[in-house]
Amino acid sequence: MTDLLKRNGPVGAIYECSTKGWMNEELFLTWVKHFKKHSAASKENPVLLLLDNHSSHCSLATYEFCRENGIIMLSFPPHTSHKLQPLDLTVFGRLKSAYSNECSLFMRQNIHQKITPYDVAEIFNRAFIHVATIEKVQKGFEVSGIVPYRPNVFTDEDFLPATLSQIPVTAQREPDAHESQPSTSDGNAERQPCASREVEPQPSTSRRADRQPSISQGTESQASTSLLNTDKHPSKVKTNISIEEITALRRVEKRTKQKGKKIRNIKNPHSHSREN
Repeated sequence: MTDLLKRNGPVGAIYECSTKGWMNEELFLTWVKHFKKHSAASKENPVLLLLDNHSSHCSLATYEFCRENGIIMLSFPPHTSHKLQPLDLTVFGRLKSAYSNECSLFMRQNIHQKITPYDVAEIFNRAFIHVATIEKVQKGFEVSGIVPYRPNVFTDEDFLPATLSQIPVTAQREPDAHESQPSTSDGNAERQPCASREVEPQPSTSRRADRQPSISQGTESQASTSLLNTDKHPSKVKTNISIEEITALRRVEKRTKQKGKKIRNIKNPHSHSREN
């Protein structure tokens, strides 16, 4: 890594890079070694390190190093860092705002100049020295109930929103193609699967006696007629048709209703010749 990335950065900081720009196990181990140096942790003087459950914190190399150097790692329960992590409560939010303000100031002072990776350390340092104070860090441990220790500073209601993500997801079975689907229209009667049974015909609200089939509806009328076979008893209709056929019949009926007005106005083409 080039030293230009460290230009005017915080004094005493360590500088590392990763391929994707995110924390990984190697970088975290480097940070833990830096933490051990400044905390003077040892087996005789163990130190408690509080952290979240990020995957980079869980590696065999880090575990062995902490065990040999008296660093006790304790992770927060899931979905509680917004209440229990001290730096989240008093430092990180203000640090982000201060860094954003410093970026805006840099662009105003350097017209038509972009912020490059070589400017980040200096801009961050300006924000860091204004926000990261000992008083703010101590306040974070206090409001989170860690130091001084206050186990009842939060109630179960403070963490209720997190329980929504723990509700098990129930798998829904997709209905079979031949199963009846619930109707969204008004009515209390439930639809039953179509099988070979006798059904009573329902009266129509439209005037079908006045309608004459048009040429464009010839194919549709033949399709609907061929699906229904009547016997000697006109009051009953025997059906043995599938859901797909019923759907086709409903489309035909819908189109017929839409064109009903036009159909009633159609006259017999031979009526003129007979009158003449």
